[in-house]
Amino acid sequence: MNTPNQPLELFKIRDLGQMMGLAATMIRRHYKHMFRTIGIMSLPLILAASTLYYLATTNMVESLQANPFVRTNPLAGMFGGNFLLSMLAYYMTYITILWGSVYYLKLYDEKGPENFQWNDIWNLVFRHGWKLIFSNILIFILLIVFFFILALIFGLFAQIASFFAFFVFLLYPIMFGIMAFIFIWQVTYLYEACGLFDAFAKAIALVKGQFWKSIGLLIASFVATYGILLTPLMITILFSLLEGSYGHVNPLAMMGSMNIWSLIFQNLTTVFTYISMYFISLSFMAFYLSNRERISYVSLGRKVEKLADDQEVNAYS
Repeated sequence: MNTPNQPLELFKIRDLGQMMGLAATMIRRHYKHMFRTIGIMSLPLILAASTLYYLATTNMVESLQANPFVRTNPLAGMFGGNFLLSMLAYYMTYITILWGSVYYLKLYDEKGPENFQWNDIWNLVFRHGWKLIFSNILIFILLIVFFFILALIFGLFAQIASFFAFFVFLLYPIMFGIMAFIFIWQVTYLYEACGLFDAFAKAIALVKGQFWKSIGLLIASFVATYGILLTPLMITILFSLLEGSYGHVNPLAMMGSMNIWSLIFQNLTTVFTYISMYFISLSFMAFYLSNRERISYVSLGRKVEKLADDQEVNAYS
């Protein structure tokens, strides 16, 4: 019978399902220790983000209901203080979840299951992990430049082909590929504590020959978590629409009702979303570990080192 003290084999070549399985098994077997060491890093942030977003959205709806005949810019509310603070809190939540996922498995490999505490995680954060906050901003700027160039290159294609074909067969695969690569780059950057462009080179080596598997992992992990999360929300919105269609409800009131239901659902599922983000980041950690093993034969190298150490000890015993 497996116990939390029996270490899972991290460096092992896995298929897509086994990568997600490693993430699920890690959470299931060590959820108490994970919450004590890395959960408290991000839970207050995501609760703050959810509350600020709730306040920002509520203010926008109340303003629209109070002045239903006044033409306003729907994007104006996006630049309010609560909304901007909520986006900042969501971003920092994302960063802390990456810190927690990567450093938890790094310490798990180095010290053994549950043989480390939250201060060990923070030591790694202060040593190198904090740089990810600003490195991601640089990556965001580079992505804007990349998509601008991409739009210029494929502008002619978008005019010739249909709008639907352009998005489905060209833009979506590129976007999914970039998102998957960024996950892998971030994991590599944190785990190996290397430089920005050095991590890029290593991430490219990991993805080489595994590009479609990385996209498949991204889609499958999102579907396995957020697909379950969004289904009740879609049902709730559908019932609200039906209520407005057959009950002759004021459309503005119906919109407010839908928004209230959405916000209630958002707050009820905050913790689930929080766990889902850990699952996705741990799945990409499994991708990193699997491909490190495929390229570098990490587990074999460790067995050879252990055999050499044992022979040296026997020679002097």
